[in-house]
Amino acid sequence: MKLKKFEVCVIALTVISIAFCAGFYVGRGSDREVVVNMLPAEDYASKEDDVVSNDTKQDNSVKDPSDIASKININTATQEELMELPGIGPVLAERIIDYRQTNGAFSYEEQLLSVKGIGEHTFSEIEDYITV
Repeated sequence: MKLKKFEVCVIALTVISIAFCAGFYVGRGSDREVVVNMLPAEDYASKEDDVVSNDTKQDNSVKDPSDIASKININTATQEELMELPGIGPVLAERIIDYRQTNGAFSYEEQLLSVKGIGEHTFSEIEDYITV
């Protein structure tokens, strides 16, 4: 019995699909740990071809409240002033400025949650240090 090209393709795709599904099923049950990064962080920082340089990384460390002299007005603050807030680095500070230039002044503090990258956690860290 001679098989037509279409029948051969269907059989081949079926075998490949079964093999893929079996491999996926077997792989799901394993307790293998995926190694994402084998080099220490300092090895990455020393490379010249880093995609993100050290001066553009966000500083997500919690700052001491005494470092902030008074509440920061998010409608008038500069990028540097916004970066004094805990968890706000240069990228988020720039997004806050871009947001208020595009949408106008913030009416209330919670409106910061509309800025990409500022979620409930970040907002809860900075809400005591900001005003409109």
